Amino acid sequence: MKTVLALMTALMVLTPAAAGEERACPHGDPRAINKLVAPVVRQDGRLAGYAFVTPRLCLARGYSMSNVREEEHFLMDALVRAVHANPFILHQDGVETDRSDAENAFSRAVNGRFGANVIAFDLAGDDMRLIRR
Repeated sequence: MKTVLALMTALMVLTPAAAGEERACPHGDPRAINKLVAPVVRQDGRLAGYAFVTPRLCLARGYSMSNVREEEHFLMDALVRAVHANPFILHQDGVETDRSDAENAFSRAVNGRFGANVIAFDLAGDDMRLIRR
């Protein structure tokens, strides 16, 4: 239990938002959509656990969240497919993950669905649950 608490604390410290790397949304706060459960795999490809993240969109001026909600089910399908094809990769230290492939796949899915109407995309949250093996 202490290991899990230490891991969760370390992950909270290492988030992009804590490091000041959060992307700015020029027209207000980014808009969150449904939460997503992303698989986390070890370097050898075996399942290590799951990460719970919230995709956030920065909408272009004149494009509202109601436009996104009309297409959200298609977007969530594309995001689920993207994250399972490009899971988060757990580093050897067992604490940090490499999200770059998944984030790139997410960005392609968002751009494919909304084009220029979404000007930025990021993943919020760092709750990761590892499987004991």
